[in-house]
Amino acid sequence: MIEIKRLPDGSHQCVSKLPAPVEAVKKPIPLKVRRMPEAFVVETMEGRMQGKAGDWLITGIDGEMYPCDADIFARTYDVLGDDDTA
Repeated sequence: MIEIKRLPDGSHQCVSKLPAPVEAVKKPIPLKVRRMPEAFVVETMEGRMQGKAGDWLITGIDGEMYPCDADIFARTYDVLGDDDTA
């Protein structure tokens, strides 16, 4: 098993040699998203996760739900159509 550790400066360290990285782009798959008006808790595939007021609740392609921080959402998603909560 390869163990990868996150260092305090945000970089990562691995004792083993990792495979060379390749570039990838997410497929443009529309997802159902909801901007949450208050703090929330959701059962995810990784366990219970919390979101803050203003964070987004995303429903994935297999029906799984997970929170997304509002700042991360703004950098990685575009809301399609009319949305007065963005």
